[in-house]
Amino acid sequence: MKLKLLSFCIAAMLTSCLRFDPDYAVDADSGLYIRSGPGIGYPTLTLLPNGTDISVLDWNANGVPETLYGKTGNWIKVRSSNIEGWTFAPFVVLRSGIFHFIYRNFLGLAFYFVALVLVVKLTRSYFRKQRIRAHDEHTRIAGERRKKLAAEQAEIAGQLREQKQAERLAALTAKFGETDALRIIDCELWMGMTQEMILESWGSPDHTELNIKPEIRIEYWYFGAFQNNRGNTKYKNLLTVKNGVLEGYQDL
Repeated sequence: MKLKLLSFCIAAMLTSCLRFDPDYAVDADSGLYIRSGPGIGYPTLTLLPNGTDISVLDWNANGVPETLYGKTGNWIKVRSSNIEGWTFAPFVVLRSGIFHFIYRNFLGLAFYFVALVLVVKLTRSYFRKQRIRAHDEHTRIAGERRKKLAAEQAEIAGQLREQKQAERLAALTAKFGETDALRIIDCELWMGMTQEMILESWGSPDHTELNIKPEIRIEYWYFGAFQNNRGNTKYKNLLTVKNGVLEGYQDL
């Protein structure tokens, strides 16, 4: 809207600055008299040198043709340097040509060029801002869509986790009873839990060691493997399993 208004104002100012009206000049080697009336008998107001610019106010002020100095024509009303009067039309010629138009409208054309450059810059700036605004809007909409999709996926994933958790709890309850099943779901350890319960609660150990004695089978299960500063493998927890039952727990 602002761009349209600016373009309209520039066009209006340009129209007012440029002169498109016909431009006339004196065409008489010895100059041309401006008289107070349409005839040679009227008093002389001024003498215009050859080539002087004049404005024609009325071409048909007197419709009776006359012959003066070998030329036939009418008397016309003109203005030059704020002096209005009458002169003989055959000694008035129309200036024409692109160079004369540029000469008459130099300032107007200079203003037109500056205004054109300004309009081009403003137009480019306007469309650049429109592209940026459109890109930002597209980015915002795409971001909202991604957030919505991520939220939907998270909700679905949560529902699946809850479903799997419920299914796992039901399976553990059927195998170990409700109390032990809930403790396994919470990753608890307690003395007397079976090897199978340990695997369900903490998963497979990172490392195991076996010590077999007559009628006794002792296993050492290590969890939480990590590398120390020297690059050696260490563990955080040690579980002692005797004959398939948890007998000891130690933080390393």
